[in-house]
Amino acid sequence: MPADLCLKIIGESTEEKKDAIAALEKLTDARQAYYEAGYAIHELAMHAEAIYHSPKAVVEEQRLLLSYAFLNMTLNTHKITPNYTLGFQFLQEWMPMVNNIFKPAENAAMASTFEPSEEEKSSLRGRPDLNRQPPP
Repeated sequence: MPADLCLKIIGESTEEKKDAIAALEKLTDARQAYYEAGYAIHELAMHAEAIYHSPKAVVEEQRLLLSYAFLNMTLNTHKITPNYTLGFQFLQEWMPMVNNIFKPAENAAMASTFEPSEEEKSSLRGRPDLNRQPPP
């Protein structure tokens, strides 16, 4: 094989490798931002009531907090039906199941030995349409 051809192939392979590494880094950064956003939504949901009722919260901040959780609400014959944002809809559907599986251990010594059953693991995997990933 001629040396020029070898150098050309090596150069192309090196460029492809650099491009693949750059694409992988972008994907990692996007996933990191996705997980950070999910964590922030979860934290906000956990503390929403305290934030809303805080004496420091002004009306505009309370409205902003509600807008993070709800797209809109419908009142029909004295019944309020919420329509959640995507993040809060995910929490509304999945947190009852997660809380049921990972409920606090009654015996602290047993807490570190907890392992979900296969049935519980499969229920957490859930529907593929709820396993939303950021676009590449």
